[in-house]
Amino acid sequence: MAGTATYACEPKGACDRCGFVVAHRRLRKEWTGNMVCPPCFDPRPADTRPPRLDAREGAPIRDARPEPKPVYRAESELGGEDL
Repeated sequence: MAGTATYACEPKGACDRCGFVVAHRRLRKEWTGNMVCPPCFDPRPADTRPPRLDAREGAPIRDARPEPKPVYRAESELGGEDL
């Protein structure tokens, strides 16, 4: 049995929520950091997770240039070759 420990008696642990003493291997760590028994386990709500962002979003662009401003000319400035 490689990778498994053998104990004379199984280690016990107390649930941080209900206080019951259960086998330590049955305790699970919650997203709050509490070690709880299976009936007390509360999965992390989806709305408390940070949003996933694209890694490229907001990345700097090498040799970036600002967009040129559009040039507007009045109709009186237009010549025959501009039309």
